[in-house]
Amino acid sequence: TRHETVPLKGEVEFMQNYIDLMKLRCNEKTTVNCQLSIANYQLDIAPLLFISLIENAFKHGVSSGRDSQIDISMSSDDHLLTFVCENTNYPKDDQNRSGSGIGIENTKRRLELIYKNRYTWEQSLNDNIYHVFGLFRLSIFSCIWGRKASSGDVILNVLILFALLFH
Repeated sequence: TRHETVPLKGEVEFMQNYIDLMKLRCNEKTTVNCQLSIANYQLDIAPLLFISLIENAFKHGVSSGRDSQIDISMSSDDHLLTFVCENTNYPKDDQNRSGSGIGIENTKRRLELIYKNRYTWEQSLNDNIYHVFGLFRLSIFSCIWGRKASSGDVILNVLILFALLFH
């Protein structure tokens, strides 16, 4: 997109619509749980940051003949956003692959460019469950003062965050 950030509200609505659409394509062997608990919809976020993760969950987490599970959650408080996606893992064989396979790498590259030093990222595969966890520190100032935080705000943001967490 042409915008560096978009309102979180629109991004959450887009994610929910995409998940609802993909659920229509699943059969009775697939369970999809989605919980989006956002405390502050006025925050801004990079556009389409989570969609490739959700696409991958449906692409690699669903089998038409076997039980499948996808759990997606997003929550926020005033300045921290947490995203978790877990799904069963049914890897595609070489003949059944579609796409370029670079969605996760592109997402990690975008995170580093946009949220450098303001995010935590974990991904793992354990017991045939693929797990992605992201914790993002969104600017307190963008929602309080209606402006984007400058690089000079980083230290102040860290101090405020530290004070809020350990108060």
